[in-house]
Amino acid sequence: TTTTTMMMTKHLIGLLLVALLGASVIVAAPGEVIELDDENFEHLTQASTGATTGDWFVMFYAPWCGHCKRLHPTWSDLAKAAKGSQVNVASVDAEANTKLASRFRIRGYPTLYFFHHGRQFEYSGSRSLDALTDFSVEGGFHQSGEGVPVAGEPTLMSQFAGDLSEAVEQLTAMAKEQPAAALFFFSCGLLVGVIVAIIIFSWTNPIPDRRVYNVQQQQQQQQQQQQQ
Repeated sequence: TTTTTMMMTKHLIGLLLVALLGASVIVAAPGEVIELDDENFEHLTQASTGATTGDWFVMFYAPWCGHCKRLHPTWSDLAKAAKGSQVNVASVDAEANTKLASRFRIRGYPTLYFFHHGRQFEYSGSRSLDALTDFSVEGGFHQSGEGVPVAGEPTLMSQFAGDLSEAVEQLTAMAKEQPAAALFFFSCGLLVGVIVAIIIFSWTNPIPDRRVYNVQQQQQQQQQQQQQ
């Protein structure tokens, strides 16, 4: 029994070491682009808390985007240029990681965000290696303003509010370009809303059973006759 317990303990320790080693490789991969996703983004970057995992320069891309495909080689070169600095170069497939795309309101590709001490800075300059290096590794992001606070991890309500806001924006844009189509979708949405409201009202305010009411009325009349 003692031998079995020792073997199991060694096995668990080995698994723990492998997990820790794997995590350290993911976080500190020198000279390589780190692939982030919905599950590991906040854990690795600590973007919203501003914790000490370093600065992060993140490219949000789509696999089909031609501009993104042309930028990938330069992005890899940037990761090599950032080796030994406090800057982590990473990328996010925004098509596959919809939570992150919604959280950071990604509207076009590629979108480049630099995360520094709980604030995010959007990069919109030249996509040359020199310009990207100056902005990130050399600290040029300071010249782009104070940035904005990093949005926290979305809750169910905030995600719903974000989706609703996006739907309103899309409807507004459609109204400018195709008024008839926008009116149609608005009417459909209004109709669905009315139907849902009626269903909810029916559930919360059920119509009283007429038969039950008649029985209660008869009982009251009998009680009044007995009292007389």
